[in-house]
Amino acid sequence: MKNINEKPLMLALAGGGTGGHLFPMLSVAAEILKRRPTTRFLSFTTQRPIDERSIHAVLPADRVRIIPQPVQPWPRSIMTAIRFWTSWRSSLRNAQRILKDQRPDLVLGSGGFGCAPSVVAAARMGIPTALLNPDAKPGIANRLLSVRADVVFTQWPASEMFFPRSARVLSTGCPVRPAFAKIDRAAGIARFGLDAKKRTLLITGASQGARSINQAILASLDQLAAQPCWQFIHVTGTDDESRVCAAYVERGLPAQVLAYTEHMHEAMSVADLVVSRAGASSLAELTALGKPGILLPYPFDRHKHQYDNAAMLTDAGAAKFVEDRADAPSTAKELSRALTELMDQPDRLEPMARASAELGRQNAVEKITDYLLALADRCSPNSRSKSKKPLHNASVCVENEELRPTAERNNVTGTVETDSVETDSVEAAA
Repeated sequence: MKNINEKPLMLALAGGGTGGHLFPMLSVAAEILKRRPTTRFLSFTTQRPIDERSIHAVLPADRVRIIPQPVQPWPRSIMTAIRFWTSWRSSLRNAQRILKDQRPDLVLGSGGFGCAPSVVAAARMGIPTALLNPDAKPGIANRLLSVRADVVFTQWPASEMFFPRSARVLSTGCPVRPAFAKIDRAAGIARFGLDAKKRTLLITGASQGARSINQAILASLDQLAAQPCWQFIHVTGTDDESRVCAAYVERGLPAQVLAYTEHMHEAMSVADLVVSRAGASSLAELTALGKPGILLPYPFDRHKHQYDNAAMLTDAGAAKFVEDRADAPSTAKELSRALTELMDQPDRLEPMARASAELGRQNAVEKITDYLLALADRCSPNSRSKSKKPLHNASVCVENEELRPTAERNNVTGTVETDSVETDSVEAAA
């Protein structure tokens, strides 16, 4: 008899728009494909170019069908509300049509607005659904979608309090790309042409770069020039590369300045200190490798998600916080002070690195994959069960955490018990 674990799977991926949404989801997809090489994928993406580029970097082209959706972010004005509603209905109808035709075994949402139409459509059709929630405090979309999903995977245990009680929430950590599984300092030195005898400061604004961080570093170069035992890797984003590179050259600083790198794991491996934003997946990678950081959370998000993320590390002693202010000289002054303090006293980096490593959860992708495969097998077309009971007997252990009782998803219409979540929500739009 053929073992059920050998059956071909079809997995639908939903969401994207940023590396922070894509990378954790694609890490899980890669692990599933590794375990079950016959798996096929549907990928409901946003229309941003990073989605297709990132997917093809991980999944073979003959294994995935990419379906761009016109879905828009949650509206902030009447005009954007009209665009949101139109794109929502179009994306939802498209997802329903394709899911009905293809009938995947499972839908995995990356979190955020980009995954909402596919997750809602799948839940309506009785297809098992799961959500990734790497942010410390979930956004509106994830809080609303959680009551429709079979399970929500969070990076931090503290996130559970923000979800409705009817949601099934597991704290597993955030999946990181396989390359972040271990430190390879020698590879980083070779890749970036660095001096093995010097310490390395990595500056990055994540996948798109961060102009305000670039400006603050440029204003701090005189202080960095006073650190002869340090060298620099600076990932600037496309727009600022030439300007930043010229500033390092002018001061004769040993630096590798890049618009973008596909080898961030090697850059982090060689880094003794990292200056970065506080995106959830970036922090998962930082802690997976046990690196200390100086964090400048993205300041223009009205919900301040990155501030909550940064607090997870700063409260544990794994990072320093610097406010990214509208006043660039003030940001530069505070950042320069934090850099000088740590670069002058490198012995202070060691306890920060230990604290970072203690937060890291490198087996998150394995735990999530175990759970998803058990869920897909239990609910496969050959053994489709409408039961929403926890998978206590599915050989899935998530740090001995009990699953909370789950309401019947098809009957849930209640509101989310969190701060200032409007009732005219994704739930209502669906």
